[in-house]
Amino acid sequence: MGASTLIEILEASAAYMTLVLGKEHYSVAQISENLPAHLKDIATKDDCVTTIKRLIKREYLNQTGDDRYTISILCQAAREKQYLAG
Repeated sequence: MGASTLIEILEASAAYMTLVLGKEHYSVAQISENLPAHLKDIATKDDCVTTIKRLIKREYLNQTGDDRYTISILCQAAREKQYLAG
């Protein structure tokens, strides 16, 4: 089952950039690049920023600077386990 809501897709995008692409930090714009076409048309930058703030509150993401984010250690460990399990 894949990600379908904005919060799930942005979390998955951040995890992908860390685990697959090897990026340590990324911006809202970089996280949002991986939105499916139907969400790109309706999700504003404000929607993405608000959603990323929710991910920070839930401790899935950490803010490392102005418009710089990374996935949390706990989220990274869970995603690595899920990624390796296939």
